[in-house]
Amino acid sequence: MINNQHCVILNSGETNNYHQPVSAKPSVVSVSSIDSDVSDRRDVREELYAGIFRRHRKTILVLGSFLKMLRKYLDRLHALNQIYALIALHFDIVIQQKFW
Repeated sequence: MINNQHCVILNSGETNNYHQPVSAKPSVVSVSSIDSDVSDRRDVREELYAGIFRRHRKTILVLGSFLKMLRKYLDRLHALNQIYALIALHFDIVIQQKFW
């Protein structure tokens, strides 16, 4: 319940009809409390990420190394494909000139 208030059951004949009392004063939220909430959430998030990294450090590093190797391999493969495409294009031009 909000502000440790108890739930009040209304006597309307229904057994599951609950009503939560409304406080007399509206809730006042200051800028400093919002800043502290944001800061608290940021700290919790950073601790969570740090804990995940500590727990799965080896897996994360292995996966990063694999992705780096894969990127290098794909870059090399792309370069080879460009070279082979130029060779095939040149070969096609030579064959067309020779046989036509």
